[in-house]
Amino acid sequence: MRFFKMNIRFLKTTDNVTKLRRISASVEHYFLKKKRVLITVPSETAATYLDDFLWKQPKEGFLPHSVSTQACSDEIVITTKQENLNQAEILINLCSEFSPIAGQFKTVFELWDETNALRREQSEKKFKAYEASGMKVELFRC
Repeated sequence: MRFFKMNIRFLKTTDNVTKLRRISASVEHYFLKKKRVLITVPSETAATYLDDFLWKQPKEGFLPHSVSTQACSDEIVITTKQENLNQAEILINLCSEFSPIAGQFKTVFELWDETNALRREQSEKKFKAYEASGMKVELFRC
């Protein structure tokens, strides 16, 4: 297991379209840099939805990926497990809780989700938990 000096980046989202756009852009950015990405999701339903979405994005093509609960060597993996299945350097945590495996990644992306009051509260709790752990936390509002 590798441990990195990491950055936690919260991406502000105010609606579901923006949320999907930010996820897709982040995955594509690191895919083009040939960096492995792990995306943790809260449920199989969320995994299926994101899987379908990434096969259609970007519009000019798609982002090759897999959905897995076992170790694999794919560049982009969507999972419900809190394990670094593909030895990724980049984590996109779409779960409502602070990621217990964040320390295994160079960069962790979280959503600062303002689609409703509950999601904003969850975002605030995660932000504070990362700060309390001594991690460098940034909020991107653009």
